[in-house]
This record gives sequence, structure tokens and C-alpha cells, in this order.
Amino acid sequence: MHLLAVIIFILCILLALWLAAGWYAFHVALGRGTQLDLNNADRIKGTSWEKYYNEITDGIRWITAQPYEEICITSFDGLKLYGNLISNPSAKGTVILFHGYRTFGNCDFSADADHYYNLGYNLLIVDQRSCGRSEGKYITFGINERKDCWKWIDYITDRFGTEHEIFLGGLSLGASTVVMASGKPLPPQVRGIIADSPFTSPYDIISRTISHKYHAPSGILMPVICFWSRCLAKISLREYSTLQAMETNETPILFVHGKTDDYVPWKMSVQTSEACRPYHELFLVDGADHGTGYMVEPELYREKLTAFFRYCSAKSQSH
Repeated sequence: MHLLAVIIFILCILLALWLAAGWYAFHVALGRGTQLDLNNADRIKGTSWEKYYNEITDGIRWITAQPYEEICITSFDGLKLYGNLISNPSAKGTVILFHGYRTFGNCDFSADADHYYNLGYNLLIVDQRSCGRSEGKYITFGINERKDCWKWIDYITDRFGTEHEIFLGGLSLGASTVVMASGKPLPPQVRGIIADSPFTSPYDIISRTISHKYHAPSGILMPVICFWSRCLAKISLREYSTLQAMETNETPILFVHGKTDDYVPWKMSVQTSEACRPYHELFLVDGADHGTGYMVEPELYREKLTAFFRYCSAKSQSH
């Protein structure tokens, strides 16, 4: 009897430690956290963006020099979401841009924002939930963010009308956001999606990060992280994925991924693109780390963007 009590006590301690470790890992992964500030050179040391610091800051200066209007909408679950609308006097449409995990839109789109603008589009650079000015306690890796994307589409449509073209652009988490958003039939004015370095699902990327970055046992931690995700964030990490979205997606997609990306494996883009039924293109950039495809191949990247925009616009006009 005494031995049984000891065993039960040890099991209770182990359970408590397991729950505590999972609670900590959950908050590290999904909590609001500190955002990466690419304006600070010291903060990006050791990241894939360090060698492109000058190009990034030049792009940020271009974005911040443009007049903008602060926009605020309300999410499906009552959060205030913010974005900056940079108006183009000759705009034929708007590109809605969704940044990555704990970063800022001005940083993530510093390389290509001016190109979208020069193609003749407004820029709506949003703060994803639980980032920047937008409210929220948890980052949900595209689960709730995709629903926020639908609300931003509604805002642009209500403001500019149904003839106003919309493109969705995202990097990393933002790329998964816009790809997942396409799982719900989007209005016809959404002409196309640019997804740079998307992951396949919240479960996949968190599990990989635990094992590859932190060298911790993901098989032990993932079940308890999933438990806390359901209890606190009210989501399932297996609830949705880019692959599921492709089953019903009807919008053309340009996938971009660096082939030396050690954060989000490029094969995740390959998997998603292979499941994509409408027109799509996969642009794999040799020598590019996470989110650096534009900096490694700027001319080719611009050519791909220009051709994709022209295709999607022409296709819509032929219907």
C-alpha cells in the first residue's frame, strides 16, 4: 500500500511537471511575445535578414515616407485590428499584406511594397492579431488569422466596390494566413494570392520548431501544448491547414520559398502547391533563407510578381 502511494505521488508530480512544461511552451509559441524590430540592427544579428539590413531599412524608409490612413476594423471575435492604408492616386486595386510571426508589415514587405505600388495598387499593411497595435492575447498560426483576412477583404470591398481588384500577400505566418483564407470561396474581386514561405499547419510548424530549434521532445510536448491551446486559445492546432484549404480554393496562388530556409522547410510550399487546383506557380529561390527570396533574386522576383498580376487581372477581364 505504501509503495502504491509513492507511485501515485510520483505520477502526480510528473503530470504536474508535464502540464507546467506544456503551459510554458504554449505561451512561448502562441503568446503575444516580443516582435522582431528590424529597425534595430542588434536585434537581427544571427537571423536570415542580417546581411540584407541596408536593403530592409531602405524599404522601411520608403514605406514610412508615404502618406497613410490608419484603419481599424473589428474581428469576428470582437478584437480591434489595425492597418495602414497607403493610397495610390491611380489605384486599380489594393494589395492586403499580412506579416509573419511576431514581426511588422513595414519590415516584412520592405523589399517589395514599392513594386506593388508601382504596379498600380493601394497597399493595406495590417497588424495581425496579437501583434503591433492590434488586440489579442494569442497568435493562432492562421486559424483565426484567416478569418481576420476575410474581414479585411470585406472592408476593402465595402469601401471601394466590387470592381476594385484585391490581391492578398503574406510572408511566413502571413503566407499561411492568406492561403488558409482561400479555403473559403473568396469574392471574385480577389484576383490572386502571393504566399512567400508558408507553413502547412500550426501543428506542423510548432512541432518542427520544438525539435529543430529547441532540441526538445516534440512527441512529449505537443499533446500538452494542444491541450493548453484548446483550454486557453480555444483552438485546435490540427483544426486547419493549407492543405485543407487547397481542397476548396478557387483563387490563383504564387508560392515563393527559399531553398535554404531552415525555419519553414521549402517542401511545405511544395506540398501545398501540389494540392492547389487553380492556376498556381511555385518559385523556389536557390540560396535564399527564410523570407529573403526577394533580396536574393530581386529582378526575377519582380518579374514573377508582374507576370502573376497581369495574368490574374487579364483572366478576370476575360470572364
